[in-house]
Amino acid sequence: MTSFSLHDVFRFDLEGGGPLPDYLRMQYAEFECDGTIDAPELLVRVERAELELPRAMRLSGDDAGYSRSGMQFVLETAAGRLHLDGSTQLESVDQMTVGPGFPRMVLNCLLELRFRLAMCHSDTVLVHACCLARGSTGLLLPAWKGTGKTSLALTLLDRGYGFLGDDRVWLRRDGELLCYPRYLVINASNAGDFADLLDARTRLAHDFNRALKESARIPEPVARIARRVVPPPVNYFKVAEIFPDAEVPKRATLRSAFFVVRPGSKDIGWNERSSLEMATAVGAVGDFEWNADLLSLTAAHDVLFPEGPSWRQEIDELMRTEREVLRDAFESACCAEIRLPSEVDWQAVADAVDARAKG
Repeated sequence: MTSFSLHDVFRFDLEGGGPLPDYLRMQYAEFECDGTIDAPELLVRVERAELELPRAMRLSGDDAGYSRSGMQFVLETAAGRLHLDGSTQLESVDQMTVGPGFPRMVLNCLLELRFRLAMCHSDTVLVHACCLARGSTGLLLPAWKGTGKTSLALTLLDRGYGFLGDDRVWLRRDGELLCYPRYLVINASNAGDFADLLDARTRLAHDFNRALKESARIPEPVARIARRVVPPPVNYFKVAEIFPDAEVPKRATLRSAFFVVRPGSKDIGWNERSSLEMATAVGAVGDFEWNADLLSLTAAHDVLFPEGPSWRQEIDELMRTEREVLRDAFESACCAEIRLPSEVDWQAVADAVDARAKG
C-alpha cells in the first residue's frame, strides 16, 4: 500500500503490484507520503487478474463499452476493465478497481476527474499546460498536443527555470500555481529535437515511424501494419534524470501565460490576448483533452443508473465552476499568444519567451 497527498487537499491510497501500479507510483512520486494515512478519500486497487462480473446491460462506444453489475458501473476497454460504485456521486466515489492491463491514460483521466472534483472546492483547477518558474514567478505555456511545449520546456529548463509540470498544473482562482510534476514525455512529436536522450534502438524506431508518415509511396494499410510491428516509442523521464539541479517548487505566482500555436509561419510572432481570451482557450484545450471523453462516460452512467445520481449534471457543474475560476485566475497575468514557425529553432523561441516573461 502506498499513500499520496495532493497539496494536502486530496489523499489517496494505491494497492497492487505490477507495471500499472509502478507507473502510477512513478508519476505521483512527488506526492508520496512517508507512511500510511488515515481515512483517505480514495483507494485505487489494481487486481492481479481481470474481474468477471455478470452484466445486465451493455452500452458500446467507439473505444469503450459501459455496463452495470449490481451497483457497479463498469468501463470496458480491449485491454481491461475499471469498476466504480455507480450508486453514488462521482465526488463521493471512494474506490476504483482496475485490471492490470487497463489503459494508463484512461485511468489518469478518471483519477484526475476525482482530483478535480475535490480541488474545485478550493477554487483550484487542472490546466493542460507546461508550467515553469523563475524564483516565485510562474510561466504558463498552454498548447494543443504536438505543438512543442515539451521541447520548449526542456530548452528553458536547461536555462535554469524551475519545473512545476510538463503538461498539467494546478491553478488557483487567486493566480497561484501548484506543482504537478509527473514526468517529461519524449514521443513521436519531439523525439527529433532531443534524440540524445534516447538510446540507439529507440531512435531507430522513431526514424522508422517518421519515414512511414512522410512517405507517399507506402499504402496506408501497409503503414498501419508496420506501425503495429514497430510502434512509435514513448519514453518517460523524471525531470531530475535530465536536469539534476532543476528546482521543483511546490508553488509559484502566475505572471505570464503564453499560448503556444504553430501555424506554419516563417518567423516567431506574438499576438496580445486578453485574460478572457486566454481563459477561453485554456478551457477549450481541457474540453478536448479530457472532458469530451468524460461526457460520454457520464452519459452512459446515467442511462445505466436511471435512478441516479446524475453524473452528467455533476460534470456539467464542475466544468462551469472551472471556467469561472479560470476567468479570475488570468486577470492579473500577462497574456499573449506565441506563433512558432514550421521549422523551429528552440533556442530562438526560448530567447523570445524568456525576454517577454522578464519584460
